[in-house]
Amino acid sequence: MRPELQIRNVRLVDGSGAPARPGCLDISGGRIAAVGGPERPACRVLDGGGAVACPGFIDAHNHADLAAGSPEEMACMLYQGVTTCVVGNCGFSAFPAWGEAGRSYLRYAAGVMGKPRGFSGAADLYEYGQRLNGASMLVNLASHVGHGMLRAAALGAGDAPADRQGLERMCRLLDALLEQGAAGLSLGLIYSPGARAGWDELAALARTAARRGKPVAVHLRDEGRGLEDSVEEMLSLARETGVHIHFSHHKVMGAAFHGSSARSLALLDRARTSGLEVSLDAYPYDAGCSTALVLLPPWVLAQGMEEALARLERREVRSRIQADLERGIEGWENLVGSCGWKRLEIAALGSGDPALQGKSLAQLGQIWGISPLEALARLLVQEGGNVSITIRGMCQEDVDRILTWPDTLLGSDGLFAKGSAHPRRYGAFPRFLHSYVMQRGLISLEEAVAKMTGRTASCFGLRGRGLLRPGYWADVVLFHPEALVDRADYAEPERLAAGIEHVFVAGVHTLDSGRPTGQYAGRLLTIKSGENRT
Repeated sequence: MRPELQIRNVRLVDGSGAPARPGCLDISGGRIAAVGGPERPACRVLDGGGAVACPGFIDAHNHADLAAGSPEEMACMLYQGVTTCVVGNCGFSAFPAWGEAGRSYLRYAAGVMGKPRGFSGAADLYEYGQRLNGASMLVNLASHVGHGMLRAAALGAGDAPADRQGLERMCRLLDALLEQGAAGLSLGLIYSPGARAGWDELAALARTAARRGKPVAVHLRDEGRGLEDSVEEMLSLARETGVHIHFSHHKVMGAAFHGSSARSLALLDRARTSGLEVSLDAYPYDAGCSTALVLLPPWVLAQGMEEALARLERREVRSRIQADLERGIEGWENLVGSCGWKRLEIAALGSGDPALQGKSLAQLGQIWGISPLEALARLLVQEGGNVSITIRGMCQEDVDRILTWPDTLLGSDGLFAKGSAHPRRYGAFPRFLHSYVMQRGLISLEEAVAKMTGRTASCFGLRGRGLLRPGYWADVVLFHPEALVDRADYAEPERLAAGIEHVFVAGVHTLDSGRPTGQYAGRLLTIKSGENRT
Protein backbone atom coordinates (compact mmCIF):
# COMPACT_ATOMS: atom_id res chain seq x y z
CA MET A 1 0.00 0.00 0.00
CA ARG A 2 1.26 3.44 -0.88
CA PRO A 3 2.16 5.65 2.10
CA GLU A 4 0.22 8.88 2.38
CA LEU A 5 3.52 10.78 2.48
CA GLN A 6 7.10 9.89 1.76
CA ILE A 7 9.82 12.32 2.90
CA ARG A 8 12.86 11.76 0.68
CA ASN A 9 16.45 12.93 0.50
CA VAL A 10 16.98 13.46 4.23
CA ARG A 11 19.48 12.54 6.93
CA LEU A 12 17.60 10.48 9.49
CA VAL A 13 18.53 11.28 13.11
CA ASP A 14 16.23 8.92 14.95
CA GLY A 15 16.33 10.34 18.49
CA SER A 16 18.18 7.42 20.07
CA GLY A 17 21.67 8.90 19.73
CA ALA A 18 22.53 6.49 16.89
CA PRO A 19 24.53 7.87 13.92
CA ALA A 20 22.61 9.71 11.22
CA ARG A 21 21.90 7.82 8.00
CA PRO A 22 20.41 8.76 4.65
CA GLY A 23 17.02 7.45 3.66
CA CYS A 24 13.31 8.06 3.40
CA LEU A 25 10.53 8.36 5.95
CA ASP A 26 7.03 7.04 5.20
CA ILE A 27 3.96 8.39 7.02
CA SER A 28 0.41 7.04 6.97
CA GLY A 29 -2.56 7.50 9.31
CA GLY A 30 -0.67 9.97 11.47
CA ARG A 31 2.07 7.46 12.26
CA ILE A 32 5.45 6.50 10.89
CA ALA A 33 5.04 3.60 8.46
CA ALA A 34 8.67 2.98 7.50
CA VAL A 35 12.11 4.41 8.28
CA GLY A 36 15.13 4.41 5.98
CA GLY A 37 13.58 2.51 3.12
CA PRO A 38 14.02 3.19 -0.59
CA GLU A 39 12.06 5.66 -2.62
CA ARG A 40 8.71 4.21 -3.67
CA PRO A 41 5.36 5.47 -4.96
CA ALA A 42 3.47 7.59 -2.43
CA CYS A 43 0.33 9.70 -2.42
CA ARG A 44 2.49 12.71 -1.68
CA VAL A 45 6.24 13.21 -1.81
CA LEU A 46 8.30 15.82 0.06
CA ASP A 47 11.92 16.28 -1.02
CA GLY A 48 13.91 17.24 2.08
CA GLY A 49 16.82 18.62 0.10
CA GLY A 50 19.38 16.92 2.32
CA ALA A 51 17.87 18.24 5.56
CA VAL A 52 17.99 16.47 8.89
CA ALA A 53 14.74 14.64 9.67
CA CYS A 54 14.27 13.81 13.34
CA PRO A 55 11.51 13.36 15.90
CA GLY A 56 9.68 16.51 16.94
CA PHE A 57 11.42 18.18 19.86
CA ILE A 58 9.95 17.63 23.33
CA ASP A 59 10.23 20.53 25.75
CA ALA A 60 10.93 18.90 29.11
CA HIS A 61 9.97 21.99 31.13
CA ASN A 62 7.44 24.57 29.98
CA HIS A 63 4.77 26.83 31.52
CA ALA A 64 2.26 27.00 28.63
CA ASP A 65 -0.48 25.53 30.85
CA LEU A 66 -2.95 28.33 30.09
CA ALA A 67 -1.57 29.40 26.70
CA ALA A 68 -1.66 26.00 24.99
CA GLY A 69 -4.96 26.61 23.23
CA SER A 70 -3.73 29.84 21.61
CA PRO A 71 -1.95 29.31 18.26
CA GLU A 72 -0.64 32.86 18.42
CA GLU A 73 1.11 32.29 21.74
CA MET A 74 2.33 28.79 20.87
CA ALA A 75 3.81 29.73 17.49
CA CYS A 76 7.09 30.39 19.31
CA MET A 77 7.33 26.66 20.06
CA LEU A 78 6.40 25.54 16.54
CA TYR A 79 9.11 27.74 15.01
CA GLN A 80 11.63 25.94 17.24
CA GLY A 81 10.52 22.50 16.06
CA VAL A 82 8.81 21.64 19.35
CA THR A 83 5.86 19.26 18.98
CA THR A 84 5.26 18.38 22.66
CA CYS A 85 5.56 20.42 25.87
CA VAL A 86 5.66 19.06 29.42
CA VAL A 87 3.86 21.60 31.63
CA GLY A 88 2.56 21.79 35.21
CA ASN A 89 6.04 22.58 36.51
CA CYS A 90 7.51 24.23 39.63
CA GLY A 91 4.36 23.55 41.67
CA PHE A 92 2.16 25.51 39.22
CA SER A 93 -0.55 23.85 37.13
CA ALA A 94 -3.95 24.73 35.69
CA PHE A 95 -5.67 22.02 37.76
CA PRO A 96 -7.08 21.08 40.24
CA ALA A 97 -8.39 24.67 40.48
CA TRP A 98 -11.18 24.54 43.06
CA GLY A 99 -13.04 27.58 44.33
CA GLU A 100 -11.51 30.83 45.50
CA ALA A 101 -8.32 29.14 46.72
CA GLY A 102 -7.68 27.86 43.20
CA ARG A 103 -8.42 31.23 41.65
CA SER A 104 -6.10 32.88 44.17
CA TYR A 105 -3.30 30.48 43.28
CA LEU A 106 -3.77 31.19 39.58
CA ARG A 107 -3.33 34.88 40.37
CA TYR A 108 -0.12 34.05 42.23
CA ALA A 109 1.08 32.00 39.24
CA ALA A 110 0.33 34.77 36.71
CA GLY A 111 3.97 35.87 36.60
CA VAL A 112 4.83 32.37 35.34
CA MET A 113 1.83 31.01 33.41
CA GLY A 114 0.23 34.37 32.63
CA LYS A 115 -3.36 35.29 33.34
CA PRO A 116 -6.15 32.79 32.55
CA ARG A 117 -7.14 32.80 28.87
CA GLY A 118 -10.79 31.92 28.41
CA PHE A 119 -10.95 29.71 31.49
CA SER A 120 -9.78 30.05 35.09
CA GLY A 121 -8.25 26.64 35.50
CA ALA A 122 -9.90 23.21 35.52
CA ALA A 123 -11.23 20.92 38.24
CA ASP A 124 -9.14 17.94 37.12
CA LEU A 125 -7.15 16.54 34.21
CA TYR A 126 -10.30 15.40 32.39
CA GLU A 127 -11.76 18.90 32.36
CA TYR A 128 -8.39 20.37 31.42
CA GLY A 129 -8.18 17.99 28.48
CA GLN A 130 -11.73 18.72 27.34
CA ARG A 131 -11.02 22.43 27.25
CA LEU A 132 -7.69 22.09 25.50
CA ASN A 133 -8.70 19.41 23.01
CA GLY A 134 -11.58 21.63 21.94
CA ALA A 135 -9.14 24.43 21.15
CA SER A 136 -6.68 24.93 18.29
CA MET A 137 -3.56 23.30 19.69
CA LEU A 138 -0.37 23.61 17.68
CA VAL A 139 1.58 21.19 19.87
CA ASN A 140 0.92 18.33 22.27
CA LEU A 141 0.89 18.77 26.02
CA ALA A 142 1.60 16.49 28.96
CA SER A 143 1.06 17.92 32.42
CA HIS A 144 2.30 17.34 35.94
CA VAL A 145 0.11 18.10 38.95
CA GLY A 146 1.46 21.25 40.59
CA HIS A 147 1.91 20.89 44.35
CA GLY A 148 0.80 24.47 44.97
CA MET A 149 -2.49 24.01 43.16
CA LEU A 150 -2.98 20.55 44.68
CA ARG A 151 -2.52 21.99 48.16
CA ALA A 152 -4.92 24.86 47.48
CA ALA A 153 -7.59 22.38 46.39
CA ALA A 154 -7.13 20.07 49.37
CA LEU A 155 -6.31 22.57 52.13
CA GLY A 156 -7.31 26.02 50.90
CA ALA A 157 -5.10 29.10 50.53
CA GLY A 158 -1.96 29.61 52.60
CA ASP A 159 0.86 27.36 53.75
CA ALA A 160 -0.23 26.17 57.20
CA PRO A 161 1.08 22.68 58.05
CA ALA A 162 -1.13 19.85 56.85
CA ASP A 163 -2.75 17.72 59.52
CA ARG A 164 -3.27 13.99 58.98
CA GLN A 165 -6.69 14.42 57.38
CA GLY A 166 -5.45 17.20 55.11
CA LEU A 167 -2.47 15.13 54.01
CA GLU A 168 -4.74 12.21 53.24
CA ARG A 169 -6.94 14.48 51.12
CA MET A 170 -3.91 15.67 49.17
CA CYS A 171 -2.67 12.13 48.57
CA ARG A 172 -6.11 10.87 47.46
CA LEU A 173 -6.50 13.79 45.07
CA LEU A 174 -2.99 13.37 43.68
CA ASP A 175 -3.57 9.64 43.17
CA ALA A 176 -6.80 10.32 41.27
CA LEU A 177 -5.11 12.87 39.00
CA LEU A 178 -2.18 10.55 38.29
CA GLU A 179 -4.65 7.79 37.47
CA GLN A 180 -6.35 10.17 35.02
CA GLY A 181 -3.04 10.46 33.17
CA ALA A 182 -1.05 13.31 34.70
CA ALA A 183 2.68 12.95 34.03
CA GLY A 184 3.79 13.29 37.65
CA LEU A 185 3.92 15.68 40.60
CA SER A 186 5.85 18.95 40.50
CA LEU A 187 7.27 20.79 43.49
CA GLY A 188 8.25 24.45 43.65
CA LEU A 189 10.24 24.47 46.89
CA ILE A 190 11.33 28.08 46.42
CA TYR A 191 7.71 29.25 46.00
CA SER A 192 4.75 29.40 48.35
CA PRO A 193 3.46 27.03 49.68
CA GLY A 194 6.26 24.59 48.76
CA ALA A 195 8.92 26.60 50.57
CA ARG A 196 7.33 25.72 53.92
CA ALA A 197 6.22 22.17 53.12
CA GLY A 198 7.44 19.69 55.72
CA TRP A 199 9.19 16.37 55.16
CA ASP A 200 6.15 14.26 56.07
CA GLU A 201 4.09 16.05 53.42
CA LEU A 202 6.74 15.65 50.72
CA ALA A 203 7.32 11.99 51.59
CA ALA A 204 3.61 11.11 51.55
CA LEU A 205 3.11 12.74 48.16
CA ALA A 206 6.28 11.15 46.77
CA ARG A 207 5.09 7.69 47.86
CA THR A 208 1.81 8.32 46.06
CA ALA A 209 3.68 9.21 42.85
CA ALA A 210 6.03 6.24 43.26
CA ARG A 211 3.10 3.80 43.54
CA ARG A 212 1.88 5.11 40.19
CA GLY A 213 5.38 4.84 38.69
CA LYS A 214 5.50 8.58 38.03
CA PRO A 215 8.18 11.16 38.80
CA VAL A 216 8.42 14.10 41.14
CA ALA A 217 9.84 17.09 39.23
CA VAL A 218 11.36 19.63 41.58
CA HIS A 219 12.43 23.27 41.55
CA LEU A 220 14.93 23.03 44.39
CA ARG A 221 14.75 25.04 47.60
CA ASP A 222 18.09 26.68 46.88
CA GLU A 223 20.17 26.83 43.70
CA GLY A 224 22.92 28.95 45.28
CA ARG A 225 24.53 28.59 48.71
CA GLY A 226 22.35 25.62 49.57
CA LEU A 227 22.48 23.84 46.19
CA GLU A 228 24.17 20.67 47.41
CA ASP A 229 21.97 20.43 50.51
CA SER A 230 18.89 20.92 48.32
CA VAL A 231 20.00 18.17 45.95
CA GLU A 232 20.68 15.88 48.90
CA GLU A 233 17.22 16.59 50.29
CA MET A 234 15.63 15.27 47.12
CA LEU A 235 17.99 12.30 46.90
CA SER A 236 16.97 11.42 50.46
CA LEU A 237 13.35 11.61 49.33
CA ALA A 238 14.15 9.19 46.50
CA ARG A 239 15.91 6.79 48.90
CA GLU A 240 13.03 6.82 51.39
CA THR A 241 10.14 6.53 48.94
CA GLY A 242 11.58 4.94 45.79
CA VAL A 243 10.27 7.82 43.66
CA HIS A 244 11.93 9.02 40.45
CA ILE A 245 13.25 12.55 41.11
CA HIS A 246 13.55 14.92 38.15
CA PHE A 247 15.58 18.08 38.82
CA SER A 248 14.00 20.97 36.94
CA HIS A 249 16.13 23.62 35.15
CA HIS A 250 19.26 22.57 37.04
CA LYS A 251 21.54 25.58 37.52
CA VAL A 252 23.75 27.55 39.90
CA MET A 253 22.61 31.00 41.08
CA GLY A 254 24.92 33.67 42.52
CA ALA A 255 28.50 34.61 41.60
CA ALA A 256 29.86 33.37 44.94
CA PHE A 257 28.68 29.85 44.11
CA HIS A 258 29.68 29.56 40.45
CA GLY A 259 31.33 26.21 39.73
CA SER A 260 29.09 24.32 42.16
CA SER A 261 27.58 22.34 39.29
CA ALA A 262 30.65 20.06 39.33
CA ARG A 263 29.68 18.93 42.84
CA SER A 264 25.92 18.77 42.24
CA LEU A 265 26.37 16.61 39.15
CA ALA A 266 28.79 14.36 41.03
CA LEU A 267 26.04 13.83 43.61
CA LEU A 268 23.66 12.80 40.83
CA ASP A 269 26.24 10.47 39.29
CA ARG A 270 26.69 8.70 42.62
CA ALA A 271 22.95 8.52 43.14
CA ARG A 272 22.41 6.88 39.77
CA THR A 273 25.24 4.44 40.42
CA SER A 274 23.54 3.46 43.70
CA GLY A 275 20.32 2.67 41.82
CA LEU A 276 18.27 5.82 42.40
CA GLU A 277 16.11 7.01 39.54
CA VAL A 278 17.12 10.62 38.87
CA SER A 279 17.05 12.88 35.81
CA LEU A 280 17.29 16.59 35.04
CA ASP A 281 16.67 19.28 32.45
CA ALA A 282 18.31 22.63 31.74
CA TYR A 283 18.15 25.57 29.32
CA PRO A 284 21.02 27.14 27.32
CA TYR A 285 21.07 30.63 28.88
CA ASP A 286 23.04 32.24 31.70
CA ALA A 287 20.11 34.12 33.24
CA GLY A 288 16.90 32.89 34.83
CA CYS A 289 13.41 34.34 34.92
CA SER A 290 10.54 34.00 37.37
CA THR A 291 7.77 35.81 39.19
CA ALA A 292 9.11 38.68 41.31
CA LEU A 293 7.20 37.22 44.26
CA VAL A 294 10.05 34.71 44.59
CA LEU A 295 12.21 37.53 45.97
CA LEU A 296 10.04 37.79 49.10
CA PRO A 297 10.64 35.72 52.25
CA PRO A 298 8.18 32.81 52.43
CA TRP A 299 6.29 34.18 55.44
CA VAL A 300 5.05 37.12 53.34
CA LEU A 301 2.88 34.72 51.29
CA ALA A 302 1.87 32.47 54.17
CA GLN A 303 -1.80 33.55 53.99
CA GLY A 304 -2.12 33.69 50.21
CA MET A 305 -1.67 36.18 47.42
CA GLU A 306 -4.16 38.88 48.42
CA GLU A 307 -2.94 39.03 52.01
CA ALA A 308 0.67 39.26 50.77
CA LEU A 309 -0.11 42.31 48.63
CA ALA A 310 -1.90 43.93 51.57
CA ARG A 311 1.10 43.23 53.79
CA LEU A 312 3.48 44.90 51.34
CA GLU A 313 1.71 48.21 51.86
CA ARG A 314 2.66 48.25 55.56
CA ARG A 315 5.92 49.93 56.55
CA GLU A 316 6.66 47.52 59.41
CA VAL A 317 6.31 44.56 57.05
CA ARG A 318 8.73 46.07 54.55
CA SER A 319 11.19 46.73 57.39
CA ARG A 320 11.01 43.07 58.43
CA ILE A 321 11.52 41.97 54.80
CA GLN A 322 14.58 44.23 54.53
CA ALA A 323 16.05 42.68 57.66
CA ASP A 324 15.47 39.16 56.33
CA LEU A 325 17.09 40.07 53.01
CA GLU A 326 20.15 41.39 54.81
CA ARG A 327 20.68 38.46 57.20
CA GLY A 328 18.93 35.63 55.29
CA ILE A 329 16.62 32.88 56.51
CA GLU A 330 17.80 29.33 57.04
CA GLY A 331 16.57 27.05 54.23
CA TRP A 332 15.38 29.90 51.97
CA GLU A 333 17.14 30.97 48.77
CA ASN A 334 17.69 34.70 49.10
CA LEU A 335 18.08 35.79 45.47
CA VAL A 336 18.54 39.42 46.45
CA GLY A 337 21.42 38.39 48.69
CA SER A 338 23.08 36.09 46.14
CA CYS A 339 22.53 38.16 42.99
CA GLY A 340 22.03 41.77 44.15
CA TRP A 341 19.41 44.34 43.14
CA LYS A 342 21.43 45.38 40.08
CA ARG A 343 21.15 41.89 38.57
CA LEU A 344 17.38 41.58 39.06
CA GLU A 345 15.66 43.13 36.03
CA ILE A 346 12.02 43.70 35.18
CA ALA A 347 11.06 41.31 32.40
CA ALA A 348 7.28 41.64 32.14
CA LEU A 349 4.37 43.38 33.83
CA GLY A 350 0.77 42.23 33.95
CA SER A 351 -0.30 45.64 32.66
CA GLY A 352 1.88 45.12 29.59
CA ASP A 353 3.55 48.52 30.17
CA PRO A 354 6.93 48.32 28.36
CA ALA A 355 8.43 51.46 29.91
CA LEU A 356 10.11 49.67 32.82
CA GLN A 357 11.10 46.46 31.05
CA GLY A 358 14.83 45.77 31.20
CA LYS A 359 15.45 48.09 34.13
CA SER A 360 16.95 46.62 37.27
CA LEU A 361 15.21 46.97 40.61
CA ALA A 362 18.17 49.11 41.68
CA GLN A 363 17.51 51.45 38.74
CA LEU A 364 13.78 51.49 39.48
CA GLY A 365 14.51 52.59 43.02
CA GLN A 366 16.69 55.42 41.71
CA ILE A 367 14.00 56.53 39.25
CA TRP A 368 11.34 56.59 41.96
CA GLY A 369 13.67 57.99 44.62
CA ILE A 370 13.18 55.09 47.01
CA SER A 371 15.04 51.91 48.01
CA PRO A 372 15.02 48.88 45.68
CA LEU A 373 12.84 46.96 48.15
CA GLU A 374 10.34 49.81 48.35
CA ALA A 375 10.31 49.89 44.54
CA LEU A 376 9.69 46.14 44.36
CA ALA A 377 6.85 46.37 46.88
CA ARG A 378 5.23 49.29 45.07
CA LEU A 379 5.50 47.56 41.70
CA LEU A 380 4.01 44.30 43.00
CA VAL A 381 1.06 46.15 44.54
CA GLN A 382 0.48 48.21 41.38
CA GLU A 383 0.54 45.11 39.18
CA GLY A 384 -1.44 42.85 41.49
CA GLY A 385 1.63 40.66 41.91
CA ASN A 386 1.95 40.00 38.17
CA VAL A 387 5.60 40.95 37.70
CA SER A 388 8.28 38.78 36.06
CA ILE A 389 11.99 39.34 36.62
CA THR A 390 15.16 38.34 34.80
CA ILE A 391 17.72 36.97 37.26
CA ARG A 392 21.29 37.45 36.04
CA GLY A 393 22.95 35.09 38.47
CA MET A 394 24.42 32.23 36.40
CA CYS A 395 27.71 31.66 34.56
CA GLN A 396 28.40 30.01 31.21
CA GLU A 397 30.79 27.43 32.67
CA ASP A 398 28.06 25.92 34.83
CA VAL A 399 25.51 26.09 31.99
CA ASP A 400 27.89 24.23 29.68
CA ARG A 401 28.80 21.60 32.26
CA ILE A 402 25.16 20.87 33.03
CA LEU A 403 23.95 20.78 29.41
CA THR A 404 26.77 18.46 28.31
CA TRP A 405 26.19 16.05 31.20
CA PRO A 406 25.20 12.89 29.31
CA ASP A 407 21.67 12.56 30.66
CA THR A 408 20.56 16.19 30.75
CA LEU A 409 17.34 16.88 28.83
CA LEU A 410 16.50 20.20 27.20
CA GLY A 411 13.72 22.33 28.65
CA SER A 412 12.96 25.92 27.71
CA ASP A 413 11.36 26.89 31.05
CA GLY A 414 9.29 29.17 28.80
CA LEU A 415 7.14 31.65 30.72
CA PHE A 416 3.86 32.90 29.31
CA ALA A 417 3.26 36.05 31.33
CA LYS A 418 1.98 39.00 29.29
CA GLY A 419 4.67 41.09 27.62
CA SER A 420 8.31 40.41 26.95
CA ALA A 421 10.04 38.03 29.30
CA HIS A 422 13.02 35.78 28.54
CA PRO A 423 14.43 34.67 25.16
CA ARG A 424 14.40 31.00 26.18
CA ARG A 425 10.69 30.76 25.34
CA TYR A 426 11.43 31.72 21.74
CA GLY A 427 14.89 30.32 21.10
CA ALA A 428 16.01 27.56 23.49
CA PHE A 429 16.05 24.66 21.00
CA PRO A 430 17.68 26.37 17.98
CA ARG A 431 20.13 28.06 20.38
CA PHE A 432 21.17 24.70 21.82
CA LEU A 433 21.76 23.19 18.38
CA HIS A 434 23.48 26.29 16.99
CA SER A 435 25.77 26.91 19.98
CA TYR A 436 26.53 23.44 21.33
CA VAL A 437 26.62 21.50 18.06
CA MET A 438 27.38 23.81 15.15
CA GLN A 439 29.35 26.67 16.68
CA ARG A 440 31.34 25.14 19.54
CA GLY A 441 31.17 21.41 18.79
CA LEU A 442 30.61 20.45 22.43
CA ILE A 443 28.33 17.55 21.54
CA SER A 444 27.29 15.73 18.37
CA LEU A 445 24.10 16.43 16.48
CA GLU A 446 22.81 12.95 17.25
CA GLU A 447 23.45 13.41 20.98
CA ALA A 448 21.78 16.82 21.00
CA VAL A 449 18.67 15.47 19.26
CA ALA A 450 18.45 12.55 21.71
CA LYS A 451 18.43 15.06 24.60
CA MET A 452 15.46 16.80 22.98
CA THR A 453 13.48 13.75 21.86
CA GLY A 454 13.95 10.07 22.72
CA ARG A 455 15.38 10.50 26.20
CA THR A 456 12.73 13.05 27.16
CA ALA A 457 9.92 10.78 25.95
CA SER A 458 11.39 7.90 27.95
CA CYS A 459 11.77 10.02 31.09
CA PHE A 460 8.13 11.13 31.15
CA GLY A 461 6.46 8.02 29.73
CA LEU A 462 5.45 9.56 26.40
CA ARG A 463 4.92 6.26 24.63
CA GLY A 464 5.00 6.24 20.84
CA ARG A 465 6.88 9.54 20.66
CA GLY A 466 10.46 10.75 20.64
CA LEU A 467 11.90 8.27 18.13
CA LEU A 468 11.69 7.59 14.40
CA ARG A 469 10.25 4.09 14.63
CA PRO A 470 7.53 2.31 12.65
CA GLY A 471 4.25 2.64 14.52
CA TYR A 472 5.31 5.77 16.42
CA TRP A 473 3.35 8.98 16.02
CA ALA A 474 4.63 11.04 13.10
CA ASP A 475 5.86 14.04 15.10
CA VAL A 476 8.69 15.01 12.75
CA VAL A 477 10.94 18.01 12.20
CA LEU A 478 13.10 18.89 9.16
CA PHE A 479 15.94 21.43 9.26
CA HIS A 480 19.41 22.24 7.98
CA PRO A 481 21.55 22.63 11.13
CA GLU A 482 23.71 25.37 9.62
CA ALA A 483 20.62 27.50 8.94
CA LEU A 484 19.24 27.51 12.49
CA VAL A 485 19.11 30.93 14.14
CA ASP A 486 17.81 31.85 17.59
CA ARG A 487 16.99 35.51 17.05
CA ALA A 488 15.56 36.23 20.51
CA ASP A 489 17.81 37.99 23.01
CA TYR A 490 17.31 39.84 26.29
CA ALA A 491 16.70 43.15 24.54
CA GLU A 492 14.13 41.64 22.14
CA PRO A 493 13.08 38.31 23.66
CA GLU A 494 10.00 37.75 21.49
CA ARG A 495 11.68 37.34 18.11
CA LEU A 496 10.81 34.04 16.45
CA ALA A 497 13.53 31.53 15.66
CA ALA A 498 14.41 30.75 12.03
CA GLY A 499 15.70 27.70 10.19
CA ILE A 500 13.10 25.03 11.04
CA GLU A 501 11.69 24.13 7.62
CA HIS A 502 8.94 21.56 8.22
CA VAL A 503 7.06 20.34 11.28
CA PHE A 504 4.56 17.49 11.38
CA VAL A 505 2.38 16.75 14.42
CA ALA A 506 0.76 13.31 14.20
CA GLY A 507 1.38 13.46 10.45
CA VAL A 508 -0.30 16.85 10.04
CA HIS A 509 1.88 19.38 8.24
CA THR A 510 1.82 22.30 10.68
CA LEU A 511 4.92 24.20 9.45
CA ASP A 512 5.64 24.13 5.70
CA SER A 513 8.79 25.78 4.33
CA GLY A 514 9.08 27.81 7.52
CA ARG A 515 5.46 29.02 7.55
CA PRO A 516 2.48 27.84 9.63
CA THR A 517 -0.13 26.04 7.58
CA GLY A 518 -3.08 26.84 9.85
CA GLN A 519 -3.59 23.15 10.58
CA TYR A 520 -3.65 21.88 14.16
CA ALA A 521 -3.15 18.40 15.54
CA GLY A 522 -1.94 18.94 19.10
CA ARG A 523 -3.75 17.35 22.03
CA LEU A 524 -3.39 16.67 25.73
CA LEU A 525 -1.48 13.42 26.23
CA THR A 526 -2.41 11.15 29.10
CA ILE A 527 0.16 8.82 30.63
CA LYS A 528 -0.81 5.50 32.13
CA SER A 529 0.47 4.60 35.56
CA GLY A 530 3.79 2.78 35.53
CA GLU A 531 4.87 3.99 32.08
CA ASN A 532 7.49 6.53 33.15
CA ARG A 533 11.06 5.37 32.65
CA THR A 534 14.45 7.07 32.60
